[in-house]
Amino acid sequence: MNFYFIDEEYIKFLKRYEKEKRGITKVPNIRYSDRNKFAFGAVMHINGFHYYVSVSSFDDKKYRLLLYKEYKFCLNNSEKIHEKAKKIYEMVCANRKQKLTENSCDFHILEDGCMEYIKKYSR
Repeated sequence: MNFYFIDEEYIKFLKRYEKEKRGITKVPNIRYSDRNKFAFGAVMHINGFHYYVSVSSFDDKKYRLLLYKEYKFCLNNSEKIHEKAKKIYEMVCANRKQKLTENSCDFHILEDGCMEYIKKYSR
């Protein structure tokens, strides 16, 4: 696991794509007024896709220490995090808990959106 910056244009594309297909989007914003969040992961690998978790970024030294502690926690608990992420993915895709599904991204739509983005913008 590591930290990554994700292209803001890619996130905007996924937000539009999910909204077009689903009527709403649950893709989180990554933009603050003066900077972007960054991502932590890959939390899981499913269907050939890498899933990440967005993380707030802080400039303050106190928050950097907190972020470091969280990072160490994630490294020490990566197997549990992977298992939990996969379980949530499966629950959302199978619509096992309606409230969870309503508050989650549509993973299959976003996987299709990822492939379309790659076709459209990768050369």
